[in-house]
Amino acid sequence: FSRISESCRSNFCIDMDAEDSRGTGKRNLFYLQLGIVLLENQRVRKVIFASKSFVESLEGLLVQKQPNSHDLAILLPHVWWHGAQDAEIDEKGMKEACATLENAITRVEANQVQLVLCILKHSKDVFKSFLRSILQKNRGALRNVQPAGLSDNSVLTSLYYVLLRLVRPLLLNDKLAAVLPKAAFAKMFLDTDELDHYVDASRLGGTFSHLQKSVDMDQLKDIELDVSVPYKSVLSTGIINGTTLYDTAFTVYHNQFLDSVDQDTEMLAMVLDSINWLYHLGLASKFKQASLQLQNQVSAISQLEDAIKRRDEAEPTNPDYHKHLTEACSLFMEDVVESVRQCSWFRALLYSTWKQEAMFAMCIFQTRLLLEASK
Repeated sequence: FSRISESCRSNFCIDMDAEDSRGTGKRNLFYLQLGIVLLENQRVRKVIFASKSFVESLEGLLVQKQPNSHDLAILLPHVWWHGAQDAEIDEKGMKEACATLENAITRVEANQVQLVLCILKHSKDVFKSFLRSILQKNRGALRNVQPAGLSDNSVLTSLYYVLLRLVRPLLLNDKLAAVLPKAAFAKMFLDTDELDHYVDASRLGGTFSHLQKSVDMDQLKDIELDVSVPYKSVLSTGIINGTTLYDTAFTVYHNQFLDSVDQDTEMLAMVLDSINWLYHLGLASKFKQASLQLQNQVSAISQLEDAIKRRDEAEPTNPDYHKHLTEACSLFMEDVVESVRQCSWFRALLYSTWKQEAMFAMCIFQTRLLLEASK
């Protein structure tokens, strides 16, 4: 099982269509699927869950390695951007290529959901231990100088989206209030086993250790929070023809999640808390990378357009300078193509419709939670 995990961890994993000759790394998706099959076997599962390295092994199956330039060149051999001259594909072709890439990522993520549900279905204790271990291991990710031994950032990103998919239907109208007691979060803060990832974490009001000294923690047991979310998704209203997308992204997994959680309301509070922390520990930096890459793309396109303009102006009067600018344009073109590919990857990974919608719903939930806590 460790070798299977390492195969997923060390190689780029994407599931392009089988008939698509651009596919790369498809066999690594098979490793992920094989890992799920092994976890479904009782004897194998017992050995894996009892292993001291089971957290690292499960982490490996959640890794979505950042593609390098070679990988991206295979996934997106031809690119287009606004203002592109002599591009080998047009805007429609670029949209189709990006849609294919997003669908490939979606298939990998669907298997990651099945992996987490498999763990939860067979052992709630192992599931809780896995979440705690991930959060405790990465609590130093927010430091300016990060400690050694942190998880790969893609593990945090993958786990964030998996948990978000599982709880998203609960954030619809009053469903959450029906299954989550008003005192659930207060009980979680009174349980010292759940607080290791809070220690020395920077937050409003100071570090958590400072708040523990300045706030009477015993008073938390009397606090009840109404965490209902009066929000109806545009995906479920038909406004953007998203009903099928909503069912595919969320509903298909939700009943299995609720059956596994059963009456364990403390676990539900823990999952919601983990989603919040996984965003800050991992996903936030991924969005920063995407933003920087977009800035690089804008800058590269601007440099290319300026060089092309100066090259065309120099052609009739200065042949040597024209030759120099032609070579410069080739280099700038390579930079633009690379940056467009990188931005397309981040767009497919982070900005799909269901992810934006679910994150928006979670933001509303957290806002409601803060408003209730501040009363």
